[in-house]
Amino acid sequence: MFRVRNLIAAKSNVAFVFFSIIGAALLGSIGWKSCDTRISTGNITLSIKNLDSAGEDVEKLMFRSGSTKGTAGGKGAHYHNLYAEISAPYRHVNGLKVCEIGVDTGGSMNFWLHLFPDAASVDGLRYGRSDADLLPCQASSSCNKLKIVDADQSRLSSLEYFVKETLGSLARPSLLSDEKGWENTGWDFIVDDGSHVPTHMLLTFQTLWPYLRPGGVYVFQDVGFSYTDSPTAAVYDIPVRGGGIGFPPPGNIVEKFKQVADLTLRDWTHPDVKYTVFDEQIDRSIYSVTFAAGCIVVKKKTVGQEAIAQQAKSTARSTLKGMFSGKAAKIFNEKLSAKEKNWNSDLQH
Repeated sequence: MFRVRNLIAAKSNVAFVFFSIIGAALLGSIGWKSCDTRISTGNITLSIKNLDSAGEDVEKLMFRSGSTKGTAGGKGAHYHNLYAEISAPYRHVNGLKVCEIGVDTGGSMNFWLHLFPDAASVDGLRYGRSDADLLPCQASSSCNKLKIVDADQSRLSSLEYFVKETLGSLARPSLLSDEKGWENTGWDFIVDDGSHVPTHMLLTFQTLWPYLRPGGVYVFQDVGFSYTDSPTAAVYDIPVRGGGIGFPPPGNIVEKFKQVADLTLRDWTHPDVKYTVFDEQIDRSIYSVTFAAGCIVVKKKTVGQEAIAQQAKSTARSTLKGMFSGKAAKIFNEKLSAKEKNWNSDLQH
């Protein structure tokens, strides 16, 4: 049994027909029942030859954990192959810290404990669910790693509350500080499986990304609501507006991260072309963005990767000298500015 502190009960941050995470010790008692039904992870390894079989093993963990991230008997999100691939480098990292937005019934919290047996903590943001909705914690010896905080990802103040309750304070090192600066704070693996509303997801990213440790990964699940353009489109009874294929942010999170694709190439290909996607620190710290299986996966640079990027920038300046007139950059910035005109303020009520 562990404890949780309740915060809000606003809209509905449950988890779509997809997934969830986390729970643990704070104030106010929570009745997450504990029973020891451990699931062996076996020796889940990953290579180009066994990606499918590794995905099958991860799907079994998802199913037994009560998570709908896998097939869930044909009703799940079918993300098992994706998670087999992106979780592989983190699987047995000692002291790993995991965070998920969207606890729902807690099935994914069980899954993270099984998938990351050496994790130090698994934190989760819950919305619109009560203690009575939670599944039993399956790994009784690890249940003390879990912490659930009730909060609302559509509000900045509530997200900051979540950070303070899980990490202890809003203080953090600079985004690309060395490992020593991150010893006592931050997460390595963040998953947004919350409301699925693009504006909520963008606000959550801007708030939580600065707390992702160098080399960490940030996963957006269920980005399909960026493509919905019906005036009645809604998820968990929350209206979804401004979406549609090719439509600009904040209604379309996919288009926002297409802009990030240019960022990941800049130091190697156009080092002196000036533009901003999020802000200078966030932009500089993003290593890669991947679009796959209904998700967006964003990785943060390590200190070493940032050093390599600076070396690449010097080489690119020499190689591409005199090849930029500035005309294309001006047009791009005007386009970016038009798209971004109100998106930041639109994220908050």
